[in-house]
Amino acid sequence: MKLYRSVVLVCAACASLLGACGGPDRELAAQNVLRRGLGAEPESLDPHKSRSMEAGDVQRDLGEGLTGYSADGKLEPRAAERWTVSDDGTTYTFWLRPEARWSNGDPVRASDFVYSFRRLVDPATAAFYSQSIIDVENAPAIVAGELPPPELGVSAPGELELRVQLEKPTPYFLALLTHPSTFPVHRASIEKGETYARPGNFVTNGAYRLVAWELGSYIELARNDHYWDNADTAIDRVRWHVTPEPQVELNRYRAGELDVTDSIPPEAFSRMRAERPDEVRVSPYLAVYYYGLNLSQPPFEGNRLLRQALSMAIDREVLAEKIMGRGEAPAYSWVPPGVDNYEAPLFPYAGLANEERHAAARNAYEQAGYSRENPARIEIRYNTSETHQRIALAVQSMW
Repeated sequence: MKLYRSVVLVCAACASLLGACGGPDRELAAQNVLRRGLGAEPESLDPHKSRSMEAGDVQRDLGEGLTGYSADGKLEPRAAERWTVSDDGTTYTFWLRPEARWSNGDPVRASDFVYSFRRLVDPATAAFYSQSIIDVENAPAIVAGELPPPELGVSAPGELELRVQLEKPTPYFLALLTHPSTFPVHRASIEKGETYARPGNFVTNGAYRLVAWELGSYIELARNDHYWDNADTAIDRVRWHVTPEPQVELNRYRAGELDVTDSIPPEAFSRMRAERPDEVRVSPYLAVYYYGLNLSQPPFEGNRLLRQALSMAIDREVLAEKIMGRGEAPAYSWVPPGVDNYEAPLFPYAGLANEERHAAARNAYEQAGYSRENPARIEIRYNTSETHQRIALAVQSMW
């Protein structure tokens, strides 16, 4: 499931994946090309200009941050080969890999990360994920336009040495550096003034480089021979197929046109699990599906009781088990389970039986000034895929 913002929590997401090898396209298979379903078209592949999961999926092939995750989910060094943390937990010193190279052969240096981190928090960039490094010294003031980007607490004492000064201890800081927004960008390419994140211009530091982007069709990547760990790159090319409609993507997988898809609509999930039990993989996904309410306009502006009533009226168990049915879990907190060293507090009404919760919701609705004779009128705007439509219709019915 995709990540959507909201005040009313609906259901914690669980990623479903189909994986298989082979298919009728023998030519691509012979070329060692992995064909993957992408979903919607990424808005950009520039790690500072994008925000969607589709963009992030491709960016993780193209770039790499100071840290990353191993196949079994352990945090490990990537662009940095090692680091130290000061006793007070506020100063991080990273040493980059001497063999690290950009896709054009240029060496990756600490100054590249200094430039990239400054660009990330620069208000002129308007990066959606500037909060990824918001705990770095002076980052909040720079994002707010109160200080210039060079005041950010990052420096390069040496070609391969990067120092990051935090405003306060942030135990999860190393994990934040796995996010694509913290990947380095190639300064010389950006300063040419041409469209940066396009084939022919996009210089990246990851296992692959961008060789083609046919809008509405596919994005193709080829092995980056300059990558420091190129010897362990098993696949020569990756072709991400743009397929916005989940059912269409699933059909392409079933026809052998795709090797991997993570698009299994709820209505097809049980059938696919029965038909292809060896190909379906279901694993936890750290996300929450929810609706965002416009708090600057009626009826939500200044009306906490109405918002609470609508939240309590949603039967998350029905949404998770009946509407979705792919392993999603009901969500009664903002933070999904699985976050290290954190147990999320639940909403006070999480433990109420349905009848009690519905009665409390009706009471809050009436106290908010609404009734059967004077109903609240709300418009839900949602992605037009069938999955989101099913959820929206269910929520409408519950309300």
